[in-house]
Amino acid sequence: MSLLKYEKTQGKAVDKLMRHLTPRTVSSLQDIEPRIPWVNEPDCLNCHVDFEKPATRDVSGFNQWTQSVAGLFRMRTDDVGLMCEACHGATHANYPATNMYGEDRDNIPPLQYQGNNLPIGADNDCALCHTMEMEDSVHHPNMLHKFRNRQLLRTIQGPSES
Repeated sequence: MSLLKYEKTQGKAVDKLMRHLTPRTVSSLQDIEPRIPWVNEPDCLNCHVDFEKPATRDVSGFNQWTQSVAGLFRMRTDDVGLMCEACHGATHANYPATNMYGEDRDNIPPLQYQGNNLPIGADNDCALCHTMEMEDSVHHPNMLHKFRNRQLLRTIQGPSES
């Protein structure tokens, strides 16, 4: 509905499509913020405040759209200019990713380079890319913490500690 609402602001005839839809996440159509497809998308940091685990399980990025293409995950960089996708994977296959066609189908780079399916360099594995000891996180504050989703960790060698 957010996409259709934007189309309506552009003068397109979308009333026939919209009249059969009912908002589920908000109480009324007036509560839905219009958005441009492929520009206004949910922002990762709305739920992952300070790169941390979301505060609750029912958190939603709905109606909290990026303001421009520059705010999209695929365009963002860390504090030193490295693209987020370089360590976290593609927009729709962030590590660790699950795919109905194969458990680690989308986790090949981290499995290949570090032996687990976590984001590149997770669990303070700075030596994967850096040749000298790293005392501070230069990418983002969460880099130095243990990876929070331990149940998603699988190594090439077999099941890991829980």
